[in-house]
Amino acid sequence: METETPAVLLNSAPPHDVQDDRTALETGDPGTSSTDKEKGSITEVSWRAWFPTRLWTEYVCPEMPRGAGRDHHSNEQTFIAWFSVAESMSVLGVAVTQISRIEALLDSELEKGGLYRILSVSLGCVCQVLAIVILLVGAYRFFETQHGLVNPGRLRFSPWGIYLVAVLILLFLVSLFVSQVAFDLWGFSSALNSATSSPILVTRGTIKSLSHIRAKRHKMSTNPHKPKEEQWTAEKYAAAASFVPQLTHKLVQYIDPQSTDRILDVGCGDGKFTSNFIRHVASAYGIDASSSFIESARTNYGSRTAVFKVVDCRYLENDAEVMNGKWDKVVSNAALQYILRDPTTRINTLKACFDSLRPGGQFIFEMGGAGNVSEAAAAMTSALYHAGLSIDQARDASPWFFPSQTWMEKTLTTLGFQVEKLEVEYRPTKLDNGPGGGLEGWIKLICGSMLQAVAVEKEASVVREACEVLRDVITREDGSQWLGFVRLRGVARKPQ
Repeated sequence: METETPAVLLNSAPPHDVQDDRTALETGDPGTSSTDKEKGSITEVSWRAWFPTRLWTEYVCPEMPRGAGRDHHSNEQTFIAWFSVAESMSVLGVAVTQISRIEALLDSELEKGGLYRILSVSLGCVCQVLAIVILLVGAYRFFETQHGLVNPGRLRFSPWGIYLVAVLILLFLVSLFVSQVAFDLWGFSSALNSATSSPILVTRGTIKSLSHIRAKRHKMSTNPHKPKEEQWTAEKYAAAASFVPQLTHKLVQYIDPQSTDRILDVGCGDGKFTSNFIRHVASAYGIDASSSFIESARTNYGSRTAVFKVVDCRYLENDAEVMNGKWDKVVSNAALQYILRDPTTRINTLKACFDSLRPGGQFIFEMGGAGNVSEAAAAMTSALYHAGLSIDQARDASPWFFPSQTWMEKTLTTLGFQVEKLEVEYRPTKLDNGPGGGLEGWIKLICGSMLQAVAVEKEASVVREACEVLRDVITREDGSQWLGFVRLRGVARKPQ
């Protein structure tokens, strides 16, 4: 007869090991308790099923062993340090990109602006990538250390995070070295030296250029629907500024046209000045940005040996006929003060004049010099200010660049010219009194681009105020009106 086993023995569990539970609480290792030993793999499945809960309890709100709070606080401070380094690197990247971009695009003397901008963007991107990597490595180290604090004895620090940051910093230093080499090879250094040696400081030029952009933006926002009119026409020019081509005898004398000369006229206008030497030279090529002027020049003076073409003279290097390097003489009358107004293309335009000449060829020009029509410039600036523009916007709406004799001589010499003659002449000039002429006609034509800076309904008041301010200043006893023109004339030769 079989002995029946008591029920109490079948239902009883193994005795609970209190010491194991105590050890588990002290070490933070749930696997050391007798209950977990009994459950085995079932406990592991439970942990995986509740992984978000485990993440919360271990990393966000951990119950750490005694004395670990200080280490936890130190770990947080270390992560903040990683974050600060990443933030500083990111700010450095933004600063390098933006400051270099501003200098390259807006400074009036940098010839290598495009390459300089590429360099700055590349360095800025390297800094940004480093910032992201440093932040990620810092986060990885934080969670790795946090896990070790919650689970003593299980922490195995990986050195790869530190190695990665060290390698990236090394690559950053190498990229700086490579960039410096590229800086020298591409000619950035010479461009910067040219900028710093010029009479216009880089910072000052940048600020002026930024103001010029603000003026343009103000113009666009003020007149979003204002139609763009043809400012320069032969008829308007003849009515308001017919004296310009008439006062050129000294410049024509400097040109000294010869029967074998091939002459390029930069900013030829309506061709009236070009007509002074067309019959005396082998060929003449007149270029101007105004289609109305070119049409008039072709009609009145065009021939087999006198060709006129619409060309934006700020970008002479884009015209193959201009840049053939075979011109005997490059001439310009009363146009460079407009063509050189844009500081970003100023040097390139003069350099194109140099490159277009044959060896031994001459660059002969007359333009407004420092102080030219200063009374009119001041009156227009004041009128624009009263019309609602800021003083910087009003000043930068000016369409002119009137260089000093010193600036022009230094710039031409830097570009390779041999300056043979450079002179400044103060020449008060009487305004035309016919229909469409006089002071009002002159302001509407010559200062037309300044009027574009205000709304259409304010143009008349701006013209009226400028005329009122100037009337007593420029009117003589006989009622004639004279403006104070300052002419800058020069002859420069390309070396043989």
